[in-house]
Amino acid sequence: MPFNAKHDSIEPAKEQRPSLDWRQVAVRYAGVITSVVVAVLVRLPFHAALDGKAPFFTFLPAIVYSAWLLGWTGGLLSTTLSVAIAFQFIFLSTSHHNVLSEADRTSLFVFVAISIAISAMGHAQHSARKRTEQSEALKSTILEVALDGIITYSADGRITEFNPAAERIFGYTRSEALGRLVEELIIPPSRRRLGRLGFDHYESDGGSAIFGRRIEVEALRKDGDEFPIELAVISMAERAGFVAYFSDISERKRAEREAAAAFRRETILNRVSQAIRLTSDPREVQEIALEAMAEALGVDRCLSIALDKERDLVSFVAEWRRPNLPSLLGEYSLAAFDVDLDEIFPASAPNAVSDIRSGPFSQKSIDILSEMGIRALLDVPMATEGKVVAVLGVHMAEEPRDWKPEEILFVEAVAAQMRSIAEAARLLTGIQARAEREALINRIGGAIRAAVDPAQIQEIAVRHLGEALGVDRCYFAIYDLANDQVTVASEWRREDLPAIKGVHPFTNTAEMFQELYRSTPTSVIPDARNSSLSAQTRENMAALRLRSRVSVALYETETSMATLTAAMADVRRDWTQDEVTLIEAVATQTRSAVEMARVQQREHLIAEQLQAALQPRPPSSVAGLDIRMHYKPALDEAGVGGDFYDVFSAAPGITFLIVGDLSGKGLAAASQVATVRNMLRFALYNESALSAAVSSVSRTLSENDLLTGFATLFVGRWDARTRTLCYVNCGQEPGLIRRVDGEITELSPTGPVLGMYDGGVFEERAVRLERGDVLAVFTDGLTEVGPTRSEMLGVSGVSALLQGSKLTGDSEALVRSLIDEVNAFARGGVRDDQCLLVGAIES
Repeated sequence: MPFNAKHDSIEPAKEQRPSLDWRQVAVRYAGVITSVVVAVLVRLPFHAALDGKAPFFTFLPAIVYSAWLLGWTGGLLSTTLSVAIAFQFIFLSTSHHNVLSEADRTSLFVFVAISIAISAMGHAQHSARKRTEQSEALKSTILEVALDGIITYSADGRITEFNPAAERIFGYTRSEALGRLVEELIIPPSRRRLGRLGFDHYESDGGSAIFGRRIEVEALRKDGDEFPIELAVISMAERAGFVAYFSDISERKRAEREAAAAFRRETILNRVSQAIRLTSDPREVQEIALEAMAEALGVDRCLSIALDKERDLVSFVAEWRRPNLPSLLGEYSLAAFDVDLDEIFPASAPNAVSDIRSGPFSQKSIDILSEMGIRALLDVPMATEGKVVAVLGVHMAEEPRDWKPEEILFVEAVAAQMRSIAEAARLLTGIQARAEREALINRIGGAIRAAVDPAQIQEIAVRHLGEALGVDRCYFAIYDLANDQVTVASEWRREDLPAIKGVHPFTNTAEMFQELYRSTPTSVIPDARNSSLSAQTRENMAALRLRSRVSVALYETETSMATLTAAMADVRRDWTQDEVTLIEAVATQTRSAVEMARVQQREHLIAEQLQAALQPRPPSSVAGLDIRMHYKPALDEAGVGGDFYDVFSAAPGITFLIVGDLSGKGLAAASQVATVRNMLRFALYNESALSAAVSSVSRTLSENDLLTGFATLFVGRWDARTRTLCYVNCGQEPGLIRRVDGEITELSPTGPVLGMYDGGVFEERAVRLERGDVLAVFTDGLTEVGPTRSEMLGVSGVSALLQGSKLTGDSEALVRSLIDEVNAFARGGVRDDQCLLVGAIES
């Protein structure tokens, strides 16, 4: 069974046929001649006594040897030489006087007949030996080049083969592994009680739950390191032993752990964000944030530190610590730490030190930190007006620690949130307006996130922002510096104001943009008429009726920039910092949402194009059959999956109906759908029997390792003239036929899944359908649904839904009805791709 691993492209290995060079051939022919000469020499001592009797007796061993050595060629060559020598030196040297007697002719005939028979047997043995050598050579080549580890072991658990990939994975050489017990060599001690590879308990129950499946287990390297592998086991013929295929999934597991840790940190960060939104108490926010950071990072201590350089104070104001560590809460002298904040936090950047003993600290600082129980630290500064006023720190007490970039970013994110709430609490505590602004940002953000079209997102943003601020005009504009024009793309305005949406050519677009956004991306102008702006810029603003404005620039390219502007048309306005912050927040939210919407649109378009290629449009009509299909991937964001259907005609009245399911989801599974579908089409066009076509595809997939998992498949051939459906079911969910009288017929599997192993047997069956019958073929996306894993719909459930439906001739309505009922039963528990093909038998 192939493993779910990505390998470099490898050309299919050609059959290895051992060949002999001319020297080896010459040696073998010399051996034939030598054997004949030896036969003559053995004859010579008895020649006088025998006087021509038994002339070929001594040559028979030479013929046997020659036939064994070279097959037909050796046997016939030895026979020819023997006859020639016997005729020349035995018959003609006797008293026969060049005339063969009846007895001599009989002897010659018998000798030739026996020689031919010996040559034939020798040739058969030679050919068998050669095939065995070729088979062994091919087996050896496969084992040598296999990227996955392969171990074969006997019924008693002793290893009989150990390929190079296994050597690389486990660290043992082949000679070290052969003859050893599997459980003693590569199974961790904690799992050895379960038997060989942990599978004996399956065999003892008389089942084969492990065979034909891919599982994940722990294995043991030579150096004692335990690591995860992905494993599939196949039983040899007549239970003579087993073959285990496996791959090292340590990297994949590590990536999964890192992803899980990142998700956990993101979840915790969201929890902190939620807590911050629910409270304005800085102390409560700090306690929540410190506890969350400790949980996410697994550190010994988290501290919230306030700095006051003027008073020379370091205040540890909030703390989370391990129970066995002393508290550090209190005030300390900043000078006592012997540090320069500008050196430790250059440009207010984080200070990550894996070990203070080798960090940027003086010996005095090291001594103080050691006394405090700090060995490794990650401190993130919080600055106000360019000055560091607080620090968020996470510490290890006794062991060094290398801080990962994602951990630093996480602490920075928490620090940013803590700094935000601290500023809000200090500046706007008790002010209802602040709460209303926050609610407004959330409402605007929610409305923006609910939209999927970039233009719609911008329209929502300017409308909500304009109404909230009570401004005269709010709009998005694009500055095209190369062509000296400004395009107002989305606009909200006071009802009595004229629209400015459209293109506005200005002679100084680039100069105006540089003037407005020279030092900051946010331009605040309380009154354009009484400002230091250039005359041309004031004229341009007057043309658009913009007297007072706040505008946030969102840089996109060197020559094209977008801006979000809120403006008053005819009056001056002193914009508060709260209002400016709100506009900036909406601008940031809108830009992110627009960029995400554009990416989703591109990805959706790609997914639609890929899905169209993977699921070709079925024929508009099928003779004798009203057919409809349904497909929905498990991952909506991918737009594609591993399930597929295919319907195509091979001849008048003959239509192939295919439903398949490749293991996996999303693009990873869909990337292999085209391979299987196209191979199957080719095989069905070229093979008269369904079983032969499916066997050919399965063998090709298995031998060339073309699947990263496995595939189930239902292949049917519909003959409209005889109303006969021939089918092969390769491990797929049973097809269902609802007879006109309501009886359900199951089209059960007739062979194994594709790509599992070589030599699978696929049986072809046939069933006759009558007018009014309904055929339904589907994947496990319909059966493996339910509110919980223990409450699955199953094949029996789908069968009951089909049987209970009153719809008959309308396949499209029947498809909609089945899918609606399946999804209703699932109650949100749909977990896999859904693929359904329904055909109603017509007259």
